[in-house]
Amino acid sequence: MEKKSPPAISVHPHARLAAIADQCVKCGQCLETCPTYRLHGHEAQSPRGRLELMARSAAIESAADSSVDAAIGACVSCGNCERACPLHLPIVSAIDDWRTKRPLARTWPARLLRHPRLLALALRALRAMPRALVARLPASERLLVVRSRSSWRGDDGPGTHDVGILPGCTGRTLDGQTLAALVRLVRHAGRNATVLATTCCGNLDRHAGRTTPDPGHAASPMRDLQALLHLNTGCDSGWRRLFPGQSIEDAVAWLSRQPVQAYRAHPGPIAVFAPCTAGRTHRDSLRRLLDRVPGLRWRWLDAPTGCCGAAGEHAMTHPREAEAMRDAWLGAWLAGREPIVLAANLGCALHVGAAPGFSATILH
Repeated sequence: MEKKSPPAISVHPHARLAAIADQCVKCGQCLETCPTYRLHGHEAQSPRGRLELMARSAAIESAADSSVDAAIGACVSCGNCERACPLHLPIVSAIDDWRTKRPLARTWPARLLRHPRLLALALRALRAMPRALVARLPASERLLVVRSRSSWRGDDGPGTHDVGILPGCTGRTLDGQTLAALVRLVRHAGRNATVLATTCCGNLDRHAGRTTPDPGHAASPMRDLQALLHLNTGCDSGWRRLFPGQSIEDAVAWLSRQPVQAYRAHPGPIAVFAPCTAGRTHRDSLRRLLDRVPGLRWRWLDAPTGCCGAAGEHAMTHPREAEAMRDAWLGAWLAGREPIVLAANLGCALHVGAAPGFSATILH
């Protein structure tokens, strides 16, 4: 079989879709990497099936087809298909382009995430509620209240900072303890970190067809920083698009190369959950870090479908599908019932932490 090169980017979106679909050789290597295909087993819910649907619809310039839009909208944008594709076809990019023609309606949590100050005010109002009322909230909202109690306090530490931390849209409000821990670890590595005043990486909007980034990102002070670190694998591609030419890296990968030996002993057992957006490099880096913890017993906790269902806004726009993916993940955890679960994405931690029957402590 003759190997074809990836298609050139065409100006006309229909021609671009046709070129990408034409390059697909239907080898099927993407199928078992796709969470929605593993969940449903339908060709239309697979990467190659979506390419075919989009190409056919674009070729005849048909009106909006609800079945096509449903198949495209269900994609969790994890990128596993692109990593598995022998031709490295830009499948997720093609799906994102399609969604710009039919953007998903913005959910109210997504609106708050675009404005961290509003999110902080909303969570402050929830925390002010009587405990009896908080107890009646859905599990996901209760977990938000608990997480918001560890908001970032702004203590970067003294000295000149040469490492920047990109907190994302939820870091300062919901992930303060993790940010503080990363600042301490960077200091142990002989560097000084500062938590930057950035908000969303842009992926939340991009994967929903809303492509306008926050213009405030470009004003962030980054000229003198030697490295930019982020804490969520799902944000990596977004940060790289926003800051081309900058040294941007997942914090786990960066830490795994640093001479940090200040890890305290922990017997475990713990389960480690690598999200669907985490490639082999992230998993290898995470393994090296965990192996430095004296006496730690741990295991990988992989979602049977390849995704827990969080996937940005997916849990809000496709709740039934997200719950089915989460239930499958919960079954994998029940096999070991580890008291502590580590998740590499905050969204995953919030989503699976609210699962009925899940009683472990989940940490980001």
